[in-house]
Amino acid sequence: MYLRWLKNLSPVKSMWPKPQWSGLCVADAFATGQQGGIGGVINFPNGQCCWFSLPLCHSDFVALQIPMHDNLQKDIASLETLAQIALVYITIQHFPGSRIPLKIPMLSDNTTAESLSNKLFSTNMPIALFLEKLSLLLSMSHIDADISHIPGHSNDYADALSRWDGNGDPPHHFLFHDRFQLTLSQLWQLDQHPSLHPSDAQIPWTFPL
Repeated sequence: MYLRWLKNLSPVKSMWPKPQWSGLCVADAFATGQQGGIGGVINFPNGQCCWFSLPLCHSDFVALQIPMHDNLQKDIASLETLAQIALVYITIQHFPGSRIPLKIPMLSDNTTAESLSNKLFSTNMPIALFLEKLSLLLSMSHIDADISHIPGHSNDYADALSRWDGNGDPPHHFLFHDRFQLTLSQLWQLDQHPSLHPSDAQIPWTFPL
């Protein structure tokens, strides 16, 4: 982890405080037995909305060798942290080069995930692994996360998205064309690959792998 961290860190560190991004991110997680899910919304300063909903089950974590309890409710703080990782992951995709130094305000209704995500440290497993992933993502993108508390009763949009199974229309006012498709592997591997925008653009050289 340390070698990967050094590989992505810039040799130059600005002493200027990172400006606060004027958008807002909110996320939530849900778990019952071996089923769970994460969901969240990113509200951009220009009024654009981007949302995600990722149903999960225990076998998804087993496939990636992530040591979670059979009852995912016992690891709800880890799932809440995963939802914060998803917020950061999606938000930086909308910044040119994904390397603009900003402080992103994010909301969580889980006090444990809120506290640990701000400290970025824990010796408890498996949440320590999720904090490691969040730390790597923040260092790779040169941003900071400022996570604050939102009461559970006010977090109804993200709560509904975390529980949506993908069938029928999305909850509340959300539209399919605003959805950001995610997989657990994307959030866990944090592999970055070059991409073309627009996707049908023509380039006179071989696309790097």
